[in-house]
Amino acid sequence: MKKKIFSILFALVLVLGFTLAAPLPAGANGGPVHNVTQGTYYGTIQSAINAANPGDTINVAAGGYAEDLSIDKSLTLQGAGAGVTTITGTGGTAYMVTINLDDETVVFDGFTVFDGPYPIYLEGVTNGSSLTISNNILRDCVGAAIYCPAGVLLNSSVTIEGNEISDADIGIDFGLITGDSELTIQGNNIYGNVDIGIYFGLITGGSVTIEGNEISDAVIGIFFWEITGGSELTIWGNNIYDNFEGIRLDEVSEGSAVAIQNNDIHGNNQYAVIVDDNLTGAPLNATLNWWGDATGPSHADNPHGTGQGGDVVSDNINFIPWY
Repeated sequence: MKKKIFSILFALVLVLGFTLAAPLPAGANGGPVHNVTQGTYYGTIQSAINAANPGDTINVAAGGYAEDLSIDKSLTLQGAGAGVTTITGTGGTAYMVTINLDDETVVFDGFTVFDGPYPIYLEGVTNGSSLTISNNILRDCVGAAIYCPAGVLLNSSVTIEGNEISDADIGIDFGLITGDSELTIQGNNIYGNVDIGIYFGLITGGSVTIEGNEISDAVIGIFFWEITGGSELTIWGNNIYDNFEGIRLDEVSEGSAVAIQNNDIHGNNQYAVIVDDNLTGAPLNATLNWWGDATGPSHADNPHGTGQGGDVVSDNINFIPWY
């Protein structure tokens, strides 16, 4: 009799466990993931994404979600706040949140994603797509916190805003910006990343704006490999400090437009700004910045001389006037 009762109880525990783990059926109240457009509830984030129609809004309640997400349709995925809504992944893949867009619009807002190689992997952003990654905490990863090797293509746009990005090898990593696409990185706190805060491989015919960020404690704060003719780069109003190099541009081609202005660039050990190969025919515009001292940056062209005052800048840079 005791064995029979035990067997029944054990079976009930298994059924209850599977029921809690499985997504709640559409229309069942109480699930932590709510498609507010359709009025349906789910037990997991991915089940809600799979069932969503393009353009739906999905709210995710506070709690921990051990899931690897894949987003390939237009939607808004809204956490209850980065401090309380956490995605940890399953450990079965390097990519915790994969986003692949082709003429689609996605907002990813209000989560903490951590403890995996790549918290957010942008597999593709192309054909007029729009992506916003905002108000998240992305940390503790051995790769890049936001990783986009394929790039942003064909009149697409990406906005990365209001995030805290730390303790990765690279904070933000984009391989390519092209085809009149736009990337805006604004209002983020990017700190304590091992190698680079923000990295770009190639900008060719695209536009990048980096504005109002805190970027600190990396080998290189901002690193651009190559900027070709017809491209635009604006670095404006950032606080870039306590890196080995603040801003590095390896190659800037003729016909590109680069402006580095109104930034506070100080306490960087080697260079505040360094340009390896400037092919534009004129010094880069790095005027109206604060270099850590009222006498301006350390450079031979500074009337106050080198080896004193603010951070060091390389040749091929116009830094006069400064703040």
